[in-house]
Amino acid sequence: MAAKLTFLGHRGWVCSASFSSDGRFLVSGSSDGALRLWNIRSRHCDQVMRMAEMISSVHMAPEGFLVAAAGGLNVVLLNAETGECVHVLKGHTGKVRSVRFSPDGKYLVSGARDSSVRMWDVSTGDCIRTFAKHIYQVNSVCVSADGTQIASGSTDRTVKLWDAETGKCVRTLEGHTDVVNAVVFSPDGQFIASGSDDNTINLHDARTGELVRTIQDHRDAVLALHFSADGSQLASGSRDETVRVWSLRRRTCVRNIKAHKDTVCTVQFSNNGQYLATGSEDRTMKVWEIKDVDFVKPKKERPASPNTTSSESVPDASQDASPDASLDTGGTTGMTPDSDIACRIAGGHSCFAGNQRADHHLQSVIKILRPRIQALDAPARMTRLRAAEVSAGLYSSFAKCTGSIRSQLSLVHQKASRARFTSRTFALGTVATALSLLPYHLPFTLAGAASGRT
Repeated sequence: MAAKLTFLGHRGWVCSASFSSDGRFLVSGSSDGALRLWNIRSRHCDQVMRMAEMISSVHMAPEGFLVAAAGGLNVVLLNAETGECVHVLKGHTGKVRSVRFSPDGKYLVSGARDSSVRMWDVSTGDCIRTFAKHIYQVNSVCVSADGTQIASGSTDRTVKLWDAETGKCVRTLEGHTDVVNAVVFSPDGQFIASGSDDNTINLHDARTGELVRTIQDHRDAVLALHFSADGSQLASGSRDETVRVWSLRRRTCVRNIKAHKDTVCTVQFSNNGQYLATGSEDRTMKVWEIKDVDFVKPKKERPASPNTTSSESVPDASQDASPDASLDTGGTTGMTPDSDIACRIAGGHSCFAGNQRADHHLQSVIKILRPRIQALDAPARMTRLRAAEVSAGLYSSFAKCTGSIRSQLSLVHQKASRARFTSRTFALGTVATALSLLPYHLPFTLAGAASGRT
């Protein structure tokens, strides 16, 4: 299956995207600080608006060309047609991760690294209410179709439901074992879907909070979710570079699209049901026409348990993917938009090439360490450090790091690039050493982390 359109122009990851209500336009936000308005019919970029910082989230209002964009500590309201700045919403003390308009377009909700959710009056730009119950940063927010409830997903592994009128936390949904990256209400308000770093999608009953189903099929973190307008399908985007479309009625994956050459950061159905848009760290924005998507039925369907959905029996879509949408197994390893510790292969060979056991052990220690450092701001955020990414010519980017810290860490990496990682202890010790150089007090013992104990 080939993409109907592939939009090029961003110089950084495409972090977020949103369709206009009529499906004629698509707005995308990127780590390059650019906000682009794409015309689906003409296939051109009609408007480019730039911000001083990377854009982590965008959302178009239900009517018109008003766009909310999260960049740094602020949320900016823009007229996408003219490029005019309407309001700058200030109040968050941590970088804003997610923004969403209410269905009537009267208020806007934002979630940030300061662990809070804020509600804003769109007409005045004033903060109406602050919701603060999460322990760690808020990564995603959404509003129910009737506008009465707000959901937020956090690094603390929970999803919280809020009463939009009173600001009270109505319910806390648990079940994920790692960071919650995405939350979305179904159009009828019956379900809340959440995607996590634990590679799963949880589906909760919005009224009772009961966990209805856990979908386990992605091979890496689930970063993006979106329901189709009729609520029959759920699209998910992952670090495994695939987009999957799930049928809620059949409880199975009906499409596995190898859509991009890197992490899929955003997925969006158009309201008119014609298109599915996907954005990636490969710097492209792709639009797929729904009617051209052959939602295949599994050759052999097996009964699914009430709480688990898998698509092991669903044929892979790679055989009919376009060349530009095929998987790329080489080159530079991308970084997630929220990484403050970011490592990538710049050249040479990997120290871990062919050593999958070492890679597995290092992944294990990352899982152990991550929950303990989530409360810390940059540079302690570590979401995608992999053993295979420690190589000759490796570069590290640390926000707020002193030159001394960077120099010390550089020595650690030089040592790593010369060494042969053949033992679990050496691999874990290197991670522990790197973390010990961070200019923060970490609330755990490095010796315990290296031995697998917390």
